[in-house]
Amino acid sequence: MIFLRLKVDNLYMFQDATIDFTYSRRVKGSLVEGEYLEEFPQVRFKRVCVIMGPNAAGKTTLGRLMCSINNYLFGIPVKEVRENIYDSNRPAFVDLLYVVPALEELRRLRVELDTKGLRRETLWAAPLRKSKSLKQMESALDESEPLFEWMRQDKAAADDAGGLVLLSQAFATGVSLDRASGWHYIFSEMDVSSDNLAHEQQDLVLLEKVLRAFDGSIDSVRLSQDKDNAYVIAFHNGDRVIVEDGQLRPSDRLRLSRGTLESIEVAKLLATIIRQGRGSPDVSSTFFLDEKMAYSHTEMEAAILNVMIERMGRYSQLFYTTHNHDILSMALPSHSYLFMYKDDFVRFAQPEKMGFSKNDRNLLGYVRNDIFGTVPDTSLIDALLEEA
Repeated sequence: MIFLRLKVDNLYMFQDATIDFTYSRRVKGSLVEGEYLEEFPQVRFKRVCVIMGPNAAGKTTLGRLMCSINNYLFGIPVKEVRENIYDSNRPAFVDLLYVVPALEELRRLRVELDTKGLRRETLWAAPLRKSKSLKQMESALDESEPLFEWMRQDKAAADDAGGLVLLSQAFATGVSLDRASGWHYIFSEMDVSSDNLAHEQQDLVLLEKVLRAFDGSIDSVRLSQDKDNAYVIAFHNGDRVIVEDGQLRPSDRLRLSRGTLESIEVAKLLATIIRQGRGSPDVSSTFFLDEKMAYSHTEMEAAILNVMIERMGRYSQLFYTTHNHDILSMALPSHSYLFMYKDDFVRFAQPEKMGFSKNDRNLLGYVRNDIFGTVPDTSLIDALLEEA
């Protein structure tokens, strides 16, 4: 699936929030190519979304919510979402507009929930049309009868289904759901994926290249001869560490820098992106990397991000959070950036909707001048200088 628009209300710190993952016109000279459906060029979507904002602005929370949506559409219980309703006295909702390339359909899913669980869910679908604009196709979608609709009859009853009504009923009624997609989310404390990364030789070759770029003392990376599902990182001085089932021993973790440790996870995602990019063009995967390059040199971060963009599948999307303003100097269109900040609730600033429509590097100056409200307030820290 491809995210086109996401509306959220009364969940986490999102109140009446909307994010548009489409854009109005194609940009010349962009680093990101193919931001449209090949057979339906009027459907233009953001293949890359660089998310910036101060700490506690909701970047990771947005990723968690999007991951829950992917889980939901694949039939994985998402009970934790209802535990994060902001105002328990009123229902929350998620309204998603998305496209399924393999099915050539535009779809809209609306899920309403309260502290008891699922209240209502509705799924609309309409065929994509070459002669229609996305706005016209969306209007036709809104005027159509739901493909599927379910409503809890007893509003006081708890929902024990874990939010799987859509999936179970869809199969029972013969509705096709998107099963050709995948997702891979990497957060600071966990890795959520529809695809368990195998330690294949081609992945280790890539991992070795990435690790040696981050740490010049590393000599090689190879499969372990003694342990299953493990590989060995060997150093020039003869030392070595073993990564088994994706984990390092605590004593071995101390032998690698924080940047090198995080580069292992980055390399895993990069291997997945490259492997998926070599596969069927109809597969549309979601990749979300949450501040895993914070301990890397800025040029290394830009280089890794560039490879991810270039090798990503035609209909996949990459969401990437960072505090590094130098990323604004990359040749990305303005619509590839999403700025987040928080006052009472989480807010979004989308440059292309604010008149910043060119593919230039002037965004850096605007960000430094806090036009998008993303520069942290340091006044309380600065006040420490004035204390006796």
